[in-house]
Amino acid sequence: LRDRVIQSGQMPTGLRFVYLEEYLPGGLHLELIEAQQGTLTAFAGMEKASRVWDVSEPIRPMSRIQDDLAAIH
Repeated sequence: LRDRVIQSGQMPTGLRFVYLEEYLPGGLHLELIEAQQGTLTAFAGMEKASRVWDVSEPIRPMSRIQDDLAAIH
């Protein structure tokens, strides 16, 4: 796998990641990250917010996830 690593690093939060080049069928890249509790919580929030998304504003900052979740309740 080392020959397929195109980028790896660590975020300021401590989360480590690696991108593998053309690892998946069709030449798609694969991103691997460590599943820290804060990351899992953020992903769960994104998944929950996506269920009620009205397709408006397809690009918005991650800082808005709290606003998105508050709008659900």
